Amino acid sequence: MQPDPGRARRVFLWHVHGSWTTALVQGRHRYLVPVLPDRGPDGRGRARTWDWPASVSELSPDEAVWFCREVEPLDMYLVEDPIRAEHPQGYRRIREQTNVPIAAGEQWANKWEFRQVIEEELIDYARIDICIAASPTFLIAASP
Repeated sequence: MQPDPGRARRVFLWHVHGSWTTALVQGRHRYLVPVLPDRGPDGRGRARTWDWPASVSELSPDEAVWFCREVEPLDMYLVEDPIRAEHPQGYRRIREQTNVPIAAGEQWANKWEFRQVIEEELIDYARIDICIAASPTFLIAASP
């Protein structure tokens, strides 16, 4: 069965950039953005300074677990940052409740920020940004 290219999809965004995201969410899909109770930098939710359509919904950490469960039957290669990378306890909840392969870490600033999620196997793929976090020696050590 071929997917219907005209069908509206759910698009999960965690990294919200004002004007870029504003242009993106004008499409025909349903857009899911993370939100935390304090609306801090790790979960701002819907933009308050940009005009976003009603098709943009806020997604709590519990809903991120729901999202990962929903995509399990799709045999995804990975789900990138289902929550902000700064919340290892959230990754623990997702890992305990779903089997979706998770990639995270692009925003972590040094090798020590990877330690807990790697040791506890909370993620499947460490996304190491060499410009932010790594020296060549660390990249070699982190390679499988």
